[in-house]
Amino acid sequence: MKKTMGRRGGGGDRRGGASRGGFRDKKRSFGGAGRREPRGDDRGRRNETGWSDRRPRFGDRDERPRGASAPDNRRESRRSPGRWVADHNQAARTANRPEENRSDRRHLQDDEARFLGANACRTLWERRPQDIIRVYVRTDLQDAWKELLDWCARERKPYHLVEDRDLEKLTDSVHHQGICLVARRKEPAPFYQVEKELRFGQAVSPLLVIDGVENPHNVGAILRTAGYLGVRYVIGRKNSLPRLSPAALRTAEGGAEFCDLVESEDIVKDIESLKKLGYTVYSTAVKPGAISAFESRFDPRSVIVLGAEVSGVSPEVQALADRTIHIPGAGAVESLNVAAAAAILCAEAVRISPRTKLVRQGK
Repeated sequence: MKKTMGRRGGGGDRRGGASRGGFRDKKRSFGGAGRREPRGDDRGRRNETGWSDRRPRFGDRDERPRGASAPDNRRESRRSPGRWVADHNQAARTANRPEENRSDRRHLQDDEARFLGANACRTLWERRPQDIIRVYVRTDLQDAWKELLDWCARERKPYHLVEDRDLEKLTDSVHHQGICLVARRKEPAPFYQVEKELRFGQAVSPLLVIDGVENPHNVGAILRTAGYLGVRYVIGRKNSLPRLSPAALRTAEGGAEFCDLVESEDIVKDIESLKKLGYTVYSTAVKPGAISAFESRFDPRSVIVLGAEVSGVSPEVQALADRTIHIPGAGAVESLNVAAAAAILCAEAVRISPRTKLVRQGK
């Protein structure tokens, strides 16, 4: 009888069972309802919300450095010093990355892009100054870009003088040429807008169609050629035209500011619309019956169609061609890069076209 009463009251249950009062209940309620001091192996256990309720004490060996990922449990971290060092080193490398900790390394919006290289940045500044958001210039080139920096100060555009190492990490490239501009992208134009201009405006020749060309570096090189030769529109399928990367924009050398990429919802239908406007379609292919591009006289209104390097022009587009042409070679190599082929054909078409006036470089 005494043993039963001792369990339910008085001194309470010594084995931790439920009791209605006594010294143990008071000790449990002192730190909060339902809480108790951990002891023994409980010091390293995790509860449902994370680590145990025990407050960390001075000298604990399991305190994690700032930025380090949490181990699976503390007891494992004590037994695995190699893993502890790896987490600490990873946190140190993350803390020392300028692109993640510098206030000028910001996440770009969807309509923003980084422009690299002297020519691309200077052309952007001359053609679309209102779209510039911020400027980065290497410290030793601030005199060369003094006019741009003065303009930034007047227009209250933020600019930063940075070291070469920081600029490489910011642009992910060693070919930045000491300058980087963050600016709004020049989005492709819809075909119906271009068709309206061609229908009611002055005839533009030649037009360039890239069928299935998805490499952004090739597109950048084509835009450089188009800008140099005065080709105003480069048309491609909407679902295959790539978004130009900073490297592709640098390859374009500012040419993307002088010609427009045009998105076509239905390339077959749009080429048929161009034919109704009086344009002659020249498709490139290496097959019997194709004539040399150097022997073909391009009409005043011409559309040059180039395909991907592997698959070439699609059959449905090839069926719309008025003439099939090719670039003759020595025969040692099967074909040219699509950007090189675009340069040759556009130069030939511009040379023959009576509406185009070529200007000698430097004048």
